[in-house]
Amino acid sequence: MAVHHRPGPADSLEQLPAAKGWFSHAEATKRIVKHKYNGLPFEELWLRATQENVLVQMNHISTHPCVAMRLASGDVHIYGWYYDIGTGLVLQYDQAAGRFMELGADARAAAPLPTLAAEPATSVA
Repeated sequence: MAVHHRPGPADSLEQLPAAKGWFSHAEATKRIVKHKYNGLPFEELWLRATQENVLVQMNHISTHPCVAMRLASGDVHIYGWYYDIGTGLVLQYDQAAGRFMELGADARAAAPLPTLAAEPATSVA
């Protein structure tokens, strides 16, 4: 889950001390944001950067061998939430819609990487 902080619009995203440290560990997010959202107003840029980081982290954790194994077997599900600390609103990434939507009573996990259906093993002659 990512926490959304609302710094002032005069701040440069990369000059904020917290963001500077965050970006040093989030190069993928930084590149995505620069590529997809160049020229957006600061408030919208901050929102997009925070949400994109949730997606990057969801993808990253799914590559950990133990998590990947559990995802493939259906034992684990990954959820991507965004919390707006100013409003208390919680958004959840909806994979079908391709965007963050207000979290309701029906929390849904993002689908893991494609997997094969469980079938009896067959031998190759």
